[in-house]
Amino acid sequence: MIYGHTPFSHLGMLQKIQCIQDPHYEIAYPTSIAPIAPGQDAFTVDPEFIRVLKSCLIRDPKGRATIPQLLADPILHRQGASQAAKPVYPPLTPSLMSSIVKKVVEYGKRHPNRLNSPQGVDELSQASRTINTYCHCVLMIMLLLGLLRAFMQEYQRTLAANATSSSSTSSSASGHPPYH
Repeated sequence: MIYGHTPFSHLGMLQKIQCIQDPHYEIAYPTSIAPIAPGQDAFTVDPEFIRVLKSCLIRDPKGRATIPQLLADPILHRQGASQAAKPVYPPLTPSLMSSIVKKVVEYGKRHPNRLNSPQGVDELSQASRTINTYCHCVLMIMLLLGLLRAFMQEYQRTLAANATSSSSTSSSASGHPPYH
């Protein structure tokens, strides 16, 4: 989810099932991702986030991180992150949302019968039985927590910027400092 696709998205359904089960298949964890929307820079993926992602994708369920372990992970409880540091996720802007919707529509155009055909439904059913549901839940939780964290950081920056601009406006307009 960090990279805009699942670890096995480049493979066909049968290859995907085989690679998920193959302990020798190596999953790539790039340290940066290409821009999603036009005009954005590439984003550096925090090594700590890659560590957590790897702990979610351990094939043996006994070795995989549990939800309580993930929720207690220090990456979710960081304090005082530098505002100059690049976020793990880009801010959710209208242009980014538009880009995501366009990509989904393009995929639907390239694969119009994927979900509407019995074969497509069978492929999805087979894959969902093969892929460990627990791992998907953990990935979804991590994605949502990461998005929430990025949203809250952006929201706090916006609030701070608004407070600074309204404070300087009211102070300069009256000639007195604002009341607190």
